[in-house]
Amino acid sequence: MNKDPITTSEAAALGREAEKRLRAETADIDNFRIEVETQRLLRELQVHQVELEMQNEELLKANCDMENLLASSGVASIFLDQQLIIRGFTPALRNRINKFLKGNSCLKSYLIQQHIWR
Repeated sequence: MNKDPITTSEAAALGREAEKRLRAETADIDNFRIEVETQRLLRELQVHQVELEMQNEELLKANCDMENLLASSGVASIFLDQQLIIRGFTPALRNRINKFLKGNSCLKSYLIQQHIWR
C-alpha cells in the first residue's frame, strides 16, 4: 500500500502539532518542579519562622530576668546609647532622682518637658 507523500504544508502542520504537544508535556513537568520547589521553600521558611519565634521567646525571658535583677538589686544605674542619650535607668536611680527633684521644681519641669522624665 502506497501512501501519498506528505505535502510541505502538512509536514509543517504536523511539526507544529508535535511542538505543541511537547510544550504541553514540558509545561506539566515544569509546573510540577515549580510546585515541589515552592513546597520545599515554604517548609524551609516555616522552620525558620519557628526558630525565630523560639529565639524571641528566649530573648524575652532573658530581658525579663535582667529587668527583675536590676529592679531588685538596689543599684542605681543609667543606660545610655552610643550618642549618650538616656535609654533607661534602674528603679533605684529613679528614687534617688525623685528625692533630688523634690526640692528643684525648675529642673523637674525641664526634664519632663524634654521627655527625659515622667
